[in-house]
Amino acid sequence: MGMRNVVVRLKFLWCEARYFLIAYSGLRKNMVLKCAGQKVAASIASVILLLSSHHVVAQTAAVDSTGARITLTQAAKRIVTLSPHATELVVAAGALDAIVAVSEYSDTPDQVKSLPVVGNASALDYERIVALRPDLIVAPSYVQSAQRALLKNYPLFIVDAKTPEAIADEIVALGALTGHETIAAQEASRLRLRLNALRAQRGGKHVRVFYLVWNEPIYTVGGASLINQAIRFCGATNIFSEMPAAFPVVSREAVIQAAPELMILGASEKNFEVWRQDWLRWTQIPATEKQSIVRVDPDLLHRPGPRFIDGMETLCRTIAQAKAQKF
Repeated sequence: MGMRNVVVRLKFLWCEARYFLIAYSGLRKNMVLKCAGQKVAASIASVILLLSSHHVVAQTAAVDSTGARITLTQAAKRIVTLSPHATELVVAAGALDAIVAVSEYSDTPDQVKSLPVVGNASALDYERIVALRPDLIVAPSYVQSAQRALLKNYPLFIVDAKTPEAIADEIVALGALTGHETIAAQEASRLRLRLNALRAQRGGKHVRVFYLVWNEPIYTVGGASLINQAIRFCGATNIFSEMPAAFPVVSREAVIQAAPELMILGASEKNFEVWRQDWLRWTQIPATEKQSIVRVDPDLLHRPGPRFIDGMETLCRTIAQAKAQKF
């Protein structure tokens, strides 16, 4: 039976009670009765039975990037994040104050640097997680199956955006689970507006791009990578987009044969010049011949969180400059 019926029943009980009190105070003859029927005691009993049999629970729910539906009985107040980009997504959704622990390398914003660290991509401190009593765990897709099994007693929201637009969707979903729908919707709207602005600026013929994740061994980005989606979004072609893995290892010979016109190194400032000098030796590559080798901040494009859009703006600007030099 619904809550509406409960309310109707309570109104009836109130009317019965007034009738009862007035009748026993000698004023019954002056009251125009609008209630009829049963005794007050019977009405009380029926309402108590009704309320006890109808347990109403306010729920909040959202669907994560795997398609799993996560349902909570109330907004999450104690959140553990298991990757840096998961931390940034929760913060973007407006729930910074609800985060009680993070993973290694979570460093944005500054406030999360002082929070307990409960693991990294290789291992989790399960006992510490249990002690923190989380009501929501936000984790990346690369959390191992054995680790997921340990976390089975907790609501687990997986963040694994496959497109830049999906990052905004994840923020909205986390806003719903944390009770910050308005803040999350506003942040998601800002990200979508920035993506639309980038989409409007792209044009011209495609540039062939080689994206370097790591130099030895040579890790690049394949078709399953969000970075591959970003390269295509910016109007360029990833020379290894046909490879199914997200981050495949390739040979130097394969890079030379693919003849990229632009090389983008996802390198730290420390590594960039070392890697750049290494590739400049291979002058048969069009990008190295023209010294068209640039750096992007790996903390932006290697973390599929809200700052990924910052990285995309740099990426699209770099690709546009390469097109201007080519044509």
